[in-house]
Amino acid sequence: ANIRSVEFKTVNDYQTSIKYNELISDHPMKLSSSIIALSTCIGTFTGCSAFTLQTPNRFSSSLGLTNNGKPDFDIFPGEYESVIGRIDGGGTIKTCKLPKWATRVQYKVESFGRPVKGTIELWLGPGRSTHTLKFDTEDGIEFPIESVLKFKNGHDGAPIMKVSTTDDYCFPMKFSASVPSPERALELEANTEKVFYGAAKEDKLVIQGSQTDGKQGAWKYWNIPQEVDSIQMIGWSVDTGKKSFKVSCELLQGPNNVKQSLFLQCGGGSQPYHTILQTPGSGWVVRMQNKKFMEDGLIQFAVLPYTKKDVEAKDLAAWSNHF
Repeated sequence: ANIRSVEFKTVNDYQTSIKYNELISDHPMKLSSSIIALSTCIGTFTGCSAFTLQTPNRFSSSLGLTNNGKPDFDIFPGEYESVIGRIDGGGTIKTCKLPKWATRVQYKVESFGRPVKGTIELWLGPGRSTHTLKFDTEDGIEFPIESVLKFKNGHDGAPIMKVSTTDDYCFPMKFSASVPSPERALELEANTEKVFYGAAKEDKLVIQGSQTDGKQGAWKYWNIPQEVDSIQMIGWSVDTGKKSFKVSCELLQGPNNVKQSLFLQCGGGSQPYHTILQTPGSGWVVRMQNKKFMEDGLIQFAVLPYTKKDVEAKDLAAWSNHF
């Protein structure tokens, strides 16, 4: 069949009223083939991501948010008890000794306007590290990291937090830590459990493990709506085997534009891990890969909004009615 003139206006025209000026068929089989080919073309055109705006999945859970978009429970203190004003780059190491009775610690990592790179570890005695966080963000002011870390007490000696920078001298950082009282620790525990168990299925995903070399682990993605100004991320294997986990997490703003990169490892006693990450602007995606081996590496992560902002309709991306 020969299609001499076809009038296309919009995507809806493909689906509803395609106008043929002239269709000449030399053979019924050829006509059928042409119609099938045209239908395939229409389906491909209307379903192709290059022409269709992929609207981010809205969070199904809005736990702990007030009407003004602020959390109804303040996780972090207004002022931290211990503040290291500056940790120079070049592999500088600082340690912070925690009380023996402590079961949780809250910490914050930021910088002075430059990228921030470093490592945070929690040691429970000699040679026993139960928590490791390696971070690399583009701006330590715009993208600070605030976390609540749980750990077991009752071991020999006091817990020690170790903070170190990379070998590059150009990336100093600021570190703050605070140990909540036993009463406050129970409040933090109740809030974390409320958020984790109240999260919808779409917001709380199970990630399968990988090979023994840490490769080929499952990837999971969360699309962050534009009105979400910061997110809270909780990692916990309580329902997936109660084992340690090891994941790689990236926050992207645009295709393969990694703004924040995290490598997180927590033992079974250092869970749940609760952290707050900033996502100002639009186009954010959380991309996470399980780096632990498959046999006992199953882990569950929940990603939920922490603060929201008002977004005007004109700020939202939308296609016009015509190409």
